[in-house]
Parts: sequence; C-alpha cells; structure tokens
Amino acid sequence: MTVSLRISESAYKVLQEDAALQHTSLNTLANQIFLSYSEFDRYMVKLHVIKLSSSTFRRIINAASDEAVSEAGRAAGGNAPKNFVLAKTGQLNVGTALDFLKSIATYSSLFEYGEASHEGKSTVTLAHDFGSKGSFFLSSYVESMFKNLEQQPKISHNVDAVIIEF
Repeated sequence: MTVSLRISESAYKVLQEDAALQHTSLNTLANQIFLSYSEFDRYMVKLHVIKLSSSTFRRIINAASDEAVSEAGRAAGGNAPKNFVLAKTGQLNVGTALDFLKSIATYSSLFEYGEASHEGKSTVTLAHDFGSKGSFFLSSYVESMFKNLEQQPKISHNVDAVIIEF
C-alpha cells in the first residue's frame, strides 16, 4: 500500500540516520515502526505498560527473594496477557497465547522466542539474559498465562531460558 505522510523535519532526519545505521531503507524502517505500533504498542498503552531497561529489570529482580520474583511473575502473567490477547484477537487459546509471547519477543526484547516441533511435540524456548531470577519470573509468568487454557504445557527452566512443551 502506498501512502503519503507529513512528518516534522527533525523526525525525518532521525529516521534517515537510523535507517542508514541499520543498512535499511527509510520505507522499511517506517514500516517496522508502524507494525510495532499496530501489533503491540497500542495495546500496551491501554494496559499502562511502562518501558524499562533490561539492566533496571535485572536489578529489581535480583534485589527480591526467589518467592517474591515468582509471585510477581504469577501476578504479571495473570490478567494483562489475557486482556492483551482478547483486545487484539477476541479469543484466548494456546495459539493466541503463543502469538502474544512472539509479540513480546519481537517488540519488547524481554526474551528471544524459539519454536520447534519433533514427533508431534512442540517446544517453545524463551531465551533471556536475566539469570536464574529472570527464569523464575518468566516461568511463573508463563504458568499463570496458560493456567486457564484448554491445553496445559509442561514448563521448565534453566538459568537463561524457559522451556514450554506441548
């Protein structure tokens, strides 16, 4: 689709610089920005999500006990993901929940999402660099997120990843 937009000169200069730094076209960069907004940011604003640096998140979880981190993950994985998915798709199931996790990976950089299938089993890996407390948080988040869905995955974790198996 072709559209014509008016933007400020200062925004245009920044976009040109960033496109050059990323070795991409201004059109591609603009499309990425529009996708980020349409697929993720507009829903996050409604949920009052704040942007937090990964180093700040790491400091916060490392200052808390394992139990407090797990409880925070359970609380965060409760209603917010459900509300996001329902607002975006109108239905909550394993597929839309996994799409939500893909969106988190793509647009928030909280973790890297990987998915593999073998002999009828699917494995999703959420790789991160937050250490063991990050894994406590994310595994509790995912457990809470999938709690009321039709298919209960097996969730495990190690120091730098959460593994979800169906």
